[in-house]
Formats: sequence, structure tokens, C-alpha cells
Amino acid sequence: MNHSIFWQSLPVAADFQIIYPFRKSLMMAHAHRNPKNIPSMAEADEIHLKKERHKARLLRDSQWWKRRCAKGVCYYCDRPVPPKDLTMDHVVPISRGGKSTKGNVVASCKECNTNKKQLLPMEWQQYLNQFNP
Repeated sequence: MNHSIFWQSLPVAADFQIIYPFRKSLMMAHAHRNPKNIPSMAEADEIHLKKERHKARLLRDSQWWKRRCAKGVCYYCDRPVPPKDLTMDHVVPISRGGKSTKGNVVASCKECNTNKKQLLPMEWQQYLNQFNP
């Protein structure tokens, strides 16, 4: 079966699940409690945010993160930064479907982390290109 044709033939609601695959699993994970009380999308988002923030706190206490910060270099601007001043940034923000995994968190200076906000990597690059045409 040609999967691209299969996905194109699905209704819009299925496309939503492709973009946000974690939502359906979160909603179904709580359906066993009371099938009539399945969380709304907003509640599923809140559950996802809480779960990922908790995982980020655990990751922040790991030796891996401490070694990452010990390098003392911001991931985005490559400037040297005292390790205690580095912050954890999600390359793909949690609010946009990102996860708190080693592959998605980087050490960044407070300035870059604040300026990046909730931008995806390509959006962040476009933002930086405004200043260096």
C-alpha cells in the first residue's frame, strides 16, 4: 500500500493526530478511569506539559546534564558562559510537542533561551537571519 496516498485520503482529524501524536495516547491512557470522562485536548496538553516538565527536572539532576553544563558554552551563540548561568532549553519546545530527552535539550545562555521563546529550530534560524542578512 502506498502510504502517502493512504494519509492523503484520511479526514482532517487524522492529520491532527499526525501532527500531535502524543495527544491521542494521553487521552486514551486516562479513558480506563471512566470512559465518559475522557480528558479534553486542553487537559491532554496540560498532562503532557506536566509530564515533560517533571522529566526535565529529573534530567537536570543527572550527571549527563552536569557534564553538558561544565563545558560552559551556549548551544545557540557559542559564547563562553559560566556553567551555573546556563539554562536548559528544549530545541523543540514542550508546548509544541517536544519531549524532555537528551536529544531535545541543550544548554543555553539566559539571553538566547529568552529570545528563542517557543520557536522551532527553523523559526529560530529565521529570527537570527534578520540580524545577519
